[in-house]
Amino acid sequence: MNLLDFLFPPKCVCCDGVMIPAEKMIREKGGDALCPGCRAEWEMMKTEKCSSCGLAIMDCRCATFLMRKNGYRNLIKLCAYKGEAECAVKKLIFCLKKSAHKKCEVFLATQLSYPIKRYIREHGESDFCITNVPRREKNVINYGYDHSEVLARRIAKLCSIPYFPLIDRVIYGTDQKNLTYEQRLKNTHKAFKISKHYSEKAKGMTVIIVDDVVTTGASIVACMEALKASGFDEAVAACIAATARKRSKT
Repeated sequence: MNLLDFLFPPKCVCCDGVMIPAEKMIREKGGDALCPGCRAEWEMMKTEKCSSCGLAIMDCRCATFLMRKNGYRNLIKLCAYKGEAECAVKKLIFCLKKSAHKKCEVFLATQLSYPIKRYIREHGESDFCITNVPRREKNVINYGYDHSEVLARRIAKLCSIPYFPLIDRVIYGTDQKNLTYEQRLKNTHKAFKISKHYSEKAKGMTVIIVDDVVTTGASIVACMEALKASGFDEAVAACIAATARKRSKT
């Protein structure tokens, strides 16, 4: 055991609770940095059943209402997104977005790489590349990095496929978090464009678009529409957590 673990006890990246050195060694064997309690909650959320298809969320590919409406039916995900403040998933995503915590990034990228690898194996006739939904410029400046890009680049390495920064954000708009369904649609309309330089390198490939959380799917749809307009025939979305929302009544 490392003496530093006794002097500076390792902490769970989710709850920030102190882990004993032996516990840390066991958890990190699988690229893990969660305490037993948080890991148990995480695994339970991944195995919750999808209300549409009945499969475990980590095996389900049901897309959001908006994605389905626009003809995009595959959404790779690990668990359902819940808004509870103490939820392990919400804590991990918060850590990824605002703390630049490498252990959190490695853990989430490793976890999401498993269903992505499975999807790639099932569609072995295609060549794949990975890109990401770009973060708003204001948040990149505030936090110093694009968490979705960091996540996507690591997943690309784990899956042994190329990463290309294919998508650029051209309209920054308002933060999506507190917007209604209709406001999200308006906010993301024509918000993205495809890089001509990287589109040539990715020509003919199936693009996997990575994001942290998908709620309505407005940003994913906007990215997919931009890819389609640039000549990409195949694209699939992947995220850590997703929630399906029905269109609100007007």
